[in-house]
Amino acid sequence: MFFGRNSFHHIPNPIQYFKKLNPFLKLKGRIVIIDYIKTDKINFINLFGHSSKEDYIISSMKDAGYRHLTYHNLSKNESFNIFEI
Repeated sequence: MFFGRNSFHHIPNPIQYFKKLNPFLKLKGRIVIIDYIKTDKINFINLFGHSSKEDYIISSMKDAGYRHLTYHNLSKNESFNIFEI
């Protein structure tokens, strides 16, 4: 299992990063990604680029070879997605 919280936006090339992570996960290995949601609002999170659009996270992970399993609505400010190899 891989767990990342509020760090996805720091990864310069997430598709390549998660492709390289793939061999280290067991079959049906899970990846949990929680990140601030990018919005048009002017606030600390968006002003300094500490956020990711949820559709970008999902499409990047799919392009890296992962299947989107579920989304949890735990916070209005953060996306919470689980992927599987």
